[in-house]
Amino acid sequence: MAPRKPAARRSRRPNFMKDEPPAIVETDAGPHYDLDADDIAAILHHTHWIAAKQGKHVEFCRRNYPGWSIRELVQVLKDAKALARERYHFSGHRPRVHLPEVLIPVREMSPPDRRPS
Repeated sequence: MAPRKPAARRSRRPNFMKDEPPAIVETDAGPHYDLDADDIAAILHHTHWIAAKQGKHVEFCRRNYPGWSIRELVQVLKDAKALARERYHFSGHRPRVHLPEVLIPVREMSPPDRRPS
């Protein structure tokens, strides 16, 4: 009997440590972040309680998605049907295999109010 071939991997593992910000595209409604599976995996990675306790999720959002919080981003991803249930991931979700186009509006950050002292 011939040895069995290992099963082919269904999909590659997303890069949840992606460090560069997502692509920004211009639409009729203004600028939007164009998210891919790696961007979504990075967002889900920062939902872990250790990242929250260390404040890494705030830094991640400030650096990549100014004006957004992790909870808001996850809710937008749920509304866009970009997440599938995953019982083995701590967030309970994973990026969909057949990912729809996911566009998140860029929020304009107003500069801090500087009053003369």
